[in-house]
Amino acid sequence: MRLCVFNHCARIYCLTVRCDAALDDRVGLTLFALVGSAALLAVAFVSGRCRTQLGVLVGVLLAVPCILHLIRHERDVQSGIAEERDVAALHAHRCWDRQRCLHGFSVFVWQKDNSTAHNVPWWTPPADVAIAPDPDRACAVVVPRSLRKDEWRAPSWVAKLPGWRGGRNHVFIDQSDHGTTWAERRAHLGCAALAQSHMELTNYVHELDISLPLEGSRLGVGALDGLHAALAATPAASRPYWLTFRGTTYPKPGEAGSGRTSLLDLARLSTARRPVVVVEQCFRMHGIPPEQRAFCESLDRSKESAPPYLALFNSTFALVPGGRQPASFRLNEVMAAACIPVFVSGDERTSSPYVRPFDTKVDWGAISLHFPFGERAEVILATLEAIPKSRLLRMQLGVRQAWSRHFAPSRVARTFYGLVRERSSGARVTLWGRPQEVMRV
Repeated sequence: MRLCVFNHCARIYCLTVRCDAALDDRVGLTLFALVGSAALLAVAFVSGRCRTQLGVLVGVLLAVPCILHLIRHERDVQSGIAEERDVAALHAHRCWDRQRCLHGFSVFVWQKDNSTAHNVPWWTPPADVAIAPDPDRACAVVVPRSLRKDEWRAPSWVAKLPGWRGGRNHVFIDQSDHGTTWAERRAHLGCAALAQSHMELTNYVHELDISLPLEGSRLGVGALDGLHAALAATPAASRPYWLTFRGTTYPKPGEAGSGRTSLLDLARLSTARRPVVVVEQCFRMHGIPPEQRAFCESLDRSKESAPPYLALFNSTFALVPGGRQPASFRLNEVMAAACIPVFVSGDERTSSPYVRPFDTKVDWGAISLHFPFGERAEVILATLEAIPKSRLLRMQLGVRQAWSRHFAPSRVARTFYGLVRERSSGARVTLWGRPQEVMRV
């Protein structure tokens, strides 16, 4: 670039580090400012077309604004770091009153009859967890969103619960399709930890929140152990199917779960060596636009000749697509059968990634794959086909271990309350079974 002042020109060369991308620490800031000033003075001096005085003037004029910009940038960065630390301190530590837990871990679970008669098996604490007589004497208080019949409304009612105290030592449970949004959380939940199945990364506070699996099974919870006994020992690479899915799709454009329709493209690429079966039926035929009705009727005809639901779990990989929410109770069935999960998700409201269940207990990256809705079928199949058999064995072993430790009906409540205990202690968390120190602020 050429800069001309009163017919005197200097060639100014670009530095590789922009002023607004300089080092953020104070030492780096000072060093960068000094080096930047010296460099600018040097390029002005070496220009043979300018007088020395003009070179000095140009160097100073260019260096001063850069230094001032760096100082302002440093101040903004430090302000942002301080704000992030305040938020982290609020969520990770101030939201738990440790004095309430000095005499051991105990819980109080709110039920519809306001008693401790745990009529929802999922939230029944294990036998080794003490039950507090009331929320004021509990280390942790569990509040299911289903406590109210109108659970689709904003949870403004939680503030009226006895012992709420702004949400301190509380865990708010939400397995609804719409989930608890960040705006609802800020408006109503205060300090409460959020444990929900519709967990997006932008609404997830690490070391405080818990991403939950969706409770239930199309087969019935009691059938999951039988499915595990029948199929878990079959090696992934020797199963008759390679990739399968049988479930509901939502054909209305823009409807939550409408992306499932694109999974039919996978079946069109099935081969004898890599059998792919995708069977879908439309959700609630009434209200479907006329142009979609013929499509849904063709799906129904295809379903009649498709393999049975249970038979399709004898597969190397199994699709776990999001539907009304990113979570799916199909995951429980896939894990029980020791298929390798292939998540396909994309939230209907945001583009935020899905936080998979019990993410600090399960190394999902090692035992599953994750694709967004809209990924081309060719890409998905090529990715799966590139996995060597040795890795398939390791992945399937990890699935079996995750099921037996965290997802089996007899273990899921223990995993959940174990995570609540970790949050309440504040001493450490575990990441995939390995202890890690909690960040102290």
